[in-house]
Amino acid sequence: MGLQELWEKGVGWDEKLPSETQEKWTNLFQEMMSLNGTSFERCLTPPYAVGRPVLCAFSDASEDAFDSCAYARWQLSSGEYDARDIAAKSMVAPLKRLTIPRLELQGAFLASRLCNTIVDESRFQFEKIILFLDSKIVLAWIRSEARRFKPFVSVRVGKIQTNRDPSQWKHIPGEMNVADDVSRGISVRNLVERWQHGPTFLRLPENKWPQDSSTNDQPKVEKEYRKVHNVCGQTKVEHPINCQRFSSWRKLVRVTAYLLRLI
Repeated sequence: MGLQELWEKGVGWDEKLPSETQEKWTNLFQEMMSLNGTSFERCLTPPYAVGRPVLCAFSDASEDAFDSCAYARWQLSSGEYDARDIAAKSMVAPLKRLTIPRLELQGAFLASRLCNTIVDESRFQFEKIILFLDSKIVLAWIRSEARRFKPFVSVRVGKIQTNRDPSQWKHIPGEMNVADDVSRGISVRNLVERWQHGPTFLRLPENKWPQDSSTNDQPKVEKEYRKVHNVCGQTKVEHPINCQRFSSWRKLVRVTAYLLRLI
């Protein structure tokens, strides 16, 4: 994002950086140096794990980036649960500004691709796959027909539905979405907190997870609907003489003649 900011400001290769920008880069390099003291568990299977894991993926977006991260949720022999970080993927938002719902949709598409990669490349046989996002608008798009929307949304919704079944997507409050740490940035000292093991609700039974709310902002959902233009119309005109009401051909001809004479 730093390079993108310099590009937007038109800073040349040999130009001195503005003081504010230079401070940001200095802090970034200091953060990178402190990564030497951060470690992640290499093994994705915790001790005393039983059964098959559940793949839980999260997606989020901001004006600067969109991202996804995934965790393997295990049940332990004690009846408790544990989660291990598997992978994460983030991308810088394009220079051409997009609305937040469209960026959230990009994050959801990234999550669906990340899940496919994990399933194809890992040796785990996952019990099921659950994808979480905090945008009710995007969730409504994913659970709708792709062809109803404008091209940008339609193409990505179609790809998401191809990668993952819409029933696998769930809504969670924004403060519980761990992917928010990537889209808005997180310091190195906070990597050892919920980022390593996911949000706290992953270590609870599923009946204690946040409930999926069905309410959404319908006007914002419909804002991306494809506009339909009527180019022609057809009007059905009833025939003035109902032939089914006549039992005689001669009578039908006589009535038709009288009508034509009247016209």
